[in-house]
Amino acid sequence: STPHGLRLSVERALQYMRFRSVICTSTLAQGVNLPIRYLIIATDRQGRDRIKVRDFHNLMGRAGRSGFYTEGTVIFANPKIYDRRVREKWYWDSAKELIDAGNSESCQSRLLDVFEPEPTEESEKVTWAENKERARNEINSYLLNALSDITDIHDLERAITDLVQNTLAYFQSDDQKKTRLTDLFLEIGRDIVIKEPIPERRKVFAKSVLNLEKSQELLASLTVLLNSLEQVSDPQDVLPLLWSILYENSRNKILKAFSREDSLTLCQSWLSGGSFPQIFDRCQDMEYSNRRKLTLDNVVDLCEVGFGFELSLVVGSISELSDLALQDEEGGHQIKDKLYFLQKVLKYGLPNKSSISLYEIGFSDRQLSLDISGRIANENEVLFARDIKERLEESEEAQAYIRDDYPEYFSEKLEQILRR
Repeated sequence: STPHGLRLSVERALQYMRFRSVICTSTLAQGVNLPIRYLIIATDRQGRDRIKVRDFHNLMGRAGRSGFYTEGTVIFANPKIYDRRVREKWYWDSAKELIDAGNSESCQSRLLDVFEPEPTEESEKVTWAENKERARNEINSYLLNALSDITDIHDLERAITDLVQNTLAYFQSDDQKKTRLTDLFLEIGRDIVIKEPIPERRKVFAKSVLNLEKSQELLASLTVLLNSLEQVSDPQDVLPLLWSILYENSRNKILKAFSREDSLTLCQSWLSGGSFPQIFDRCQDMEYSNRRKLTLDNVVDLCEVGFGFELSLVVGSISELSDLALQDEEGGHQIKDKLYFLQKVLKYGLPNKSSISLYEIGFSDRQLSLDISGRIANENEVLFARDIKERLEESEEAQAYIRDDYPEYFSEKLEQILRR
């Protein structure tokens, strides 16, 4: 959830040696576009637990980058482990185990979570139930897409059997689990065809990020809202109409720690271009049910991930499903356009088409796009890419602002745009 413009600026600064080091968490192991020569690892811990061997080797793979450095050097820099290697030999041996890739933990398909027995510890039961539900939903979405053209029940069973046998979960299972997995796929596949027998409709449902049951519920709710959606145009007016649907289908724990009403208020602040500190300040008068104290980092995660990624995907699903709801409706394309615009506004946290255009042509920082829009566009004016180039050429103030107040990455983007 690092803001996009900041991440791009850091990557460019390292590539051009504007600075030489980055301090980060082990999420670096997920892969970044950075030329790293030396990787200094300060601990063998990842959160509360020891880092997994495979994650440790993924970390080490960050050092050395084709086109920059032929080799990279990894320095394991925890002096306590070395100093205590005699009296705490187990700790020393545990650290050395990380070096050997042969000690890597085995990987398991997430689909096999459906067969995990219920844990005895109460604290583990919520995660267990979430993992089982997620695995079933992934099978549902997979089959919904794969079976979109099939009508005959015998073809259905043959297709499902072929599909399950090509999964990693099937490959990793013993004979008993293979049978259970096949039966589960057949059960979910038959249920899909019973609940939605028309292939053309299944194709539309397959585009949703939700499973079939949730998508059907969403479609029913959307059908009720059509008249109201016709009457509004501004995203700030569309959002409250859809908020019950969005809130219900959000899995973001920070968002759900606020009430339905308060989370809507925060999302509206995001849509109107409010800064992270401003949104954080608004949170101070709201009830927050998470056990941990709310931080500014949590607010960034709420906005960038909760609103900008997860909810924009749900709006995208609503937009796809609107094809079914709007089949016989006049002006259906207008509602579709409103949903598409709301999705973009949610994704970027930008209030108008001009600031969104600025973001999409290369000024990929929310605050910068807002600031430039205010300098080159009049209120309620819509600028597209060709207009932006002309306005930037005319505005020395806007050019100076980009060059003086923002990282070089954006000055480079400015020059590219002016050269077009």
